[in-house]
Amino acid sequence: MIQCRVAQSLGELNGTHQETWRTVDYTDRNKPTVFMGLYDLRDYIALWRHKGKAWVFWCGSDILNLKNHFLFNNGKLKLLSKTFPFFHKLILHICKKAEHWCENEVEQKALKDVGIKSKIGRSFMGKVINYDIKREKGKITKVYVSCSGDRQLEYGFGDVEKYAHFFPNVLFYLYGGKWKTKQKNVIIRGRVSKETFNRETSKMDIGLRLNEFDGFSEVVVKAMLRGQKWLSVIPYPKDRDYYIKTLNKFPWNKLYGSLNNR
Repeated sequence: MIQCRVAQSLGELNGTHQETWRTVDYTDRNKPTVFMGLYDLRDYIALWRHKGKAWVFWCGSDILNLKNHFLFNNGKLKLLSKTFPFFHKLILHICKKAEHWCENEVEQKALKDVGIKSKIGRSFMGKVINYDIKREKGKITKVYVSCSGDRQLEYGFGDVEKYAHFFPNVLFYLYGGKWKTKQKNVIIRGRVSKETFNRETSKMDIGLRLNEFDGFSEVVVKAMLRGQKWLSVIPYPKDRDYYIKTLNKFPWNKLYGSLNNR
């Protein structure tokens, strides 16, 4: 079986690598392994010490950490990172031992800019069969936005706040972070369980993703699979059947297939 090492800095996902990729937890440096996320020095060292076949699945903000030379604690210790600029070349050298995968052309270009060639494949850590088209259009259009951590501005909360009053017949639901609004049609849901998020957004109309740099967002893929509309700054093909056929198609799970597409 192929192993998966999940970066400590990676946020909560909709499912697990065991369910989605049929990989097992990382325990043996000699066995083939996919490294999910390379956010800081802990992850780079793990890849450096690894002796078997290695793939890297880049998750989004970890690429920005690499571009900005952030080495420590997922980019939080920026001053300390700048103290050791020579480490950046060493990290790029370490990365050469792996085959690299990302989720869109924006990420691919960013990796190319730092000298890393990558292939594109899209993953969804959820059961596709749970996202059949089962919705009815309501009288009021409902739009949902979700952010990770305390990165509300990066995920577009400020833009929603600024422009929501131009759309009085639309309700905007903000998930994942704290926010204070002056708009009557902006509803702050904050941090909720993934079950609550999935249940509530399944009854809405549009998934909105305003990140200029991002992996393949669960907001976008869930909207696609549900037959909802979606708006994303990063362009993606709009054919729902395309994603049904291509999600989670990677070399590390091609021998086993994905449980979540069944």
